[in-house]
Amino acid sequence: MELIFSTEALFFVAATATIATEVLRSATALEIARSRGRHIAEIAKKLVLAPVHAETVV
Repeated sequence: MELIFSTEALFFVAATATIATEVLRSATALEIARSRGRHIAEIAKKLVLAPVHAETVV
C-alpha cells in the first residue's frame, strides 16, 4: 500500500499541528496564571486577616 500526500494535505497537517500547539500553550499559560492568581489571593487574604501591630512614631 502506497501513501501519497498532497501538498494541501501536508499544509493541513502542519496547520493543525500549529493550532494544537498554540492551544496547548494558551491552556498552559492560563493554568499558570490561575495558579499564580490563587497564590496571590491567598497571600492577600492572609495580609488582610492578619492582626495589625503598628507603632506610631511621633
